[in-house]
Amino acid sequence: MGERNQVMVKSNLVRLGGGILLLLPLCLYSHNNKGLSLSYTASDNLYLLNIKESGSIISISPFIQYQSYFDFNFDGTVSLINLSTTNLFLENNFKLQKVLYLPGVGNKNSTYLRLYSFLATSYEIYRFVNLSIGDSINVYILNNYLFSSGIGVTYRLFLSDSLSDYLETEARSSISIPLPYFFFIPDVTAGLKMYENETLPFYKFSPKLNFPLLLNFSFGVSFVYSYFTPPKRDLSLSAIYTDDPFFEEEVVEQMLGVKIYSKKLFLQNYSQLNIGLQAFDKKFFEVDNQERKDKGLIANVTFKKFININSSFSIHLESLLNSSTIKDFEYTKNSIELRFELIF
Repeated sequence: MGERNQVMVKSNLVRLGGGILLLLPLCLYSHNNKGLSLSYTASDNLYLLNIKESGSIISISPFIQYQSYFDFNFDGTVSLINLSTTNLFLENNFKLQKVLYLPGVGNKNSTYLRLYSFLATSYEIYRFVNLSIGDSINVYILNNYLFSSGIGVTYRLFLSDSLSDYLETEARSSISIPLPYFFFIPDVTAGLKMYENETLPFYKFSPKLNFPLLLNFSFGVSFVYSYFTPPKRDLSLSAIYTDDPFFEEEVVEQMLGVKIYSKKLFLQNYSQLNIGLQAFDKKFFEVDNQERKDKGLIANVTFKKFININSSFSIHLESLLNSSTIKDFEYTKNSIELRFELIF
């Protein structure tokens, strides 16, 4: 009887998270900072919600920003895959934040509460809620970023009984070191992922090199190395879920990556161009005596045109090549996204 009540509580929480999104458009006109974006994505391999075939996604994303004694931010998404109501899903992201501004330009301390929910209307397994609380501080000197640090706690609640809920704590710190022609910014994160009967440490090191070459052009290189302690027992990692793109990040043991990115502003044309290239090497938790290692490349280009102060249009192109020690996980993905954004 207790387990049944627990399932009902989970179900009601997730439905509430998804349902709030449907009511938010009624509140849009009561706040000053609000907007809406519409997007259309076409891909030869969606690789989403266990859909590994060509298709399209249509999305509507409202957002609200309200600043007072507490700052409130909301952004949500209603998406439809292949024009099928079976593949309808909702995302909600709420953030309540108290910002304490410190002496100096840009210096501040932020304490926040965040609620994120993902609801796939036809699939119980793709429903979960994240509840996060945390605190962070950012310090600048002479208008340049100096350092930041923060702590956070997140509880992830899955609706499906097949998946294990968990609590995740983390602490993060970074510092900007000025060097000739660029800034070196090491970033370190460490934390614990706690299931009902097991605690798994993890850490992440992600240094960046930022080259502020000109006022309208920037260039950077970032590196990442992350490690998650493998579970001693099979928490929720059966072959069914490790084959599913939706849960892929839940079973990554180790990742090494590098990313090159640049941004060019065209001031006279009110537009910008972003170009990125990323390489990665991933090792996954061993499941059913299978060892999986993936290597890949991701290239993307985004062109954004500001139509006026309240609207913009962008085109995003992305190509992904993934090779794996397991043949079933070798794939390519090419996609194009068209997006229109409007601020009311």
